[in-house]
Amino acid sequence: MRLQDAAAPRTSATGVDCATGVDCAAAEPMLELEHVVVSFDTHLGRISPVDDVSLVIRKGETLGLVGESGCGKSTLGRAILRLVPAASGSVRLEGEDLARKSLAELRPLRKDLQVIFQDPRGSLDPTMSVSDIVAEPLKVHKLANRADIPARTDAMLVSVGLDPDLGARRPGQLSGGQQQRVGIGRALITEPKLVVCDEPVSALDVSVQAQVINLLQDLKERTGVGYLFISHNLAVVRHLADRVAVMYLGRIVEQGPTHEVFARPLHPYTRSLLASVLRADVDASERLHEMREHVRGDVPSLSAVPSGCRFHPRCPFATDECRTTVQELAPIDGDHADDHQVACHRWREIEPMPEVYRAR
Repeated sequence: MRLQDAAAPRTSATGVDCATGVDCAAAEPMLELEHVVVSFDTHLGRISPVDDVSLVIRKGETLGLVGESGCGKSTLGRAILRLVPAASGSVRLEGEDLARKSLAELRPLRKDLQVIFQDPRGSLDPTMSVSDIVAEPLKVHKLANRADIPARTDAMLVSVGLDPDLGARRPGQLSGGQQQRVGIGRALITEPKLVVCDEPVSALDVSVQAQVINLLQDLKERTGVGYLFISHNLAVVRHLADRVAVMYLGRIVEQGPTHEVFARPLHPYTRSLLASVLRADVDASERLHEMREHVRGDVPSLSAVPSGCRFHPRCPFATDECRTTVQELAPIDGDHADDHQVACHRWREIEPMPEVYRAR
């Protein structure tokens, strides 16, 4: 299967997952982030790759997190996992604030939060067998009797599409797609509530990407696990995510149901991301129109964050208000915070994005 074939959205116009029938908007919150800030001291001064981020991921939901490289997506994922500390804000998993717990208090909760890394080869111990890698979380968290571990490990290998006979091999003896399946099996064997997927298919060939994408979706439907899916690939996010959050220079600039954000992008940055994913049949005049709306320049340095709206130096619609005043993320209808939200002064004035530029 080609990746393009896997790009059709799975959510209906009402936000109901077409495969499971689950109303994502009605599900209970599982992970709640409120005003999370992550800061580091560098030779350029103190920078905040995550600055005042609030998000909700519901039970059994996939939240896609998109944005250009360096916008803070992976840092936010690591803050959720407590691999980097949050300078302020809260990270609550079913009501328990992970950011305020000691390492000893956090240890029993680790099994509920797992991660799939971008580089499958680099994330697997080359000296361990495949079976030992997948079984290790069971041993660390004492989730199974020693006698039961081999059977549970084999069952997980089957679940991720691997022959249990591969369990005796080392990671270096597997293909990239097989290695990533091992990483997925290791993440899911603890039956976690949430998995942070940090660019999990970007290092794979396109044909293998589609297989892994469909595997993640199938496992979600079978187990009810939730995903934070970090990616710059809009086609992948459109296929997997129930909701999407767009991140720019450390902040969320737009979020909402995937079908709505892709069909009606409101923030100029979101529009620019979607405009870059053009169909092959776009003619020359439409390309010229796209170029006129294209953003200017590169992402600013975190050591020199612009005042006001952080996107204003690159935005073709920026005004003096954009340069001086921060627009907070707010629901577009003013009432339902779980619906489409945007952080833009001028979104009501900007004409709708032409259909031809929306990601397919």
